[in-house]
Amino acid sequence: MKKYNFSKIIKTADNSESLKLSIALRNILGVSNKIENPLKAYGWYSTLENSDELMLDDSDKKLLYNFIETNDNVYLFVKGAILEALNNGTD
Repeated sequence: MKKYNFSKIIKTADNSESLKLSIALRNILGVSNKIENPLKAYGWYSTLENSDELMLDDSDKKLLYNFIETNDNVYLFVKGAILEALNNGTD
């Protein structure tokens, strides 16, 4: 399992607002009804309530990565930041 950190602060395209990536990911998970494993997604949602990090094994990472990558309701600057975080896990 690897640790993935979502503490990065992202800004909107016009730099008018900023948001912590963990909050953005939590919000995406919280309103989604198209994830393959909703119970697992709910666990991630709950973890992100009190933490900026998720511990994911390879299959969990793939599930979350594919969900974000194919989600048409996520803005590019948010999607890119989440996918970048998922590419930078630590042991």
